[in-house]
Amino acid sequence: MLLGNFFNISEKQVSGNTILATIEINAQHPIFEGHFPDQPIVPGVCMIQMIQEITEIVTGKKLQLSKADQLKFLAVINPLENPGVNVEFTFDSKADNSVSVNGKLYKGELNFLKFKGSFIQVD
Repeated sequence: MLLGNFFNISEKQVSGNTILATIEINAQHPIFEGHFPDQPIVPGVCMIQMIQEITEIVTGKKLQLSKADQLKFLAVINPLENPGVNVEFTFDSKADNSVSVNGKLYKGELNFLKFKGSFIQVD
């Protein structure tokens, strides 16, 4: 889990199946020693993991990525320049224990990630 170590949720609003959140990324996390020294960049896999963990909190389900229909990395997140990032997505829990998600990570007009995919519940 990245929550509580790599990032924290400073603000969260849930309205129906829409989530709006602000997350704070820990620029001192050891992952940035290798990705990359003196030029920290949030790895793409961590961006997806953050969406997964926020979805787990809201749905109360333990999830695993099962399908990425659309995955666009549009800009890098440097936690020194953008420690606070907005998360916005909609989710839909399905009868087969999957959760479809459609959303983005952004700050103002700058989009970092657009994601459309599915997570499956795991025990």
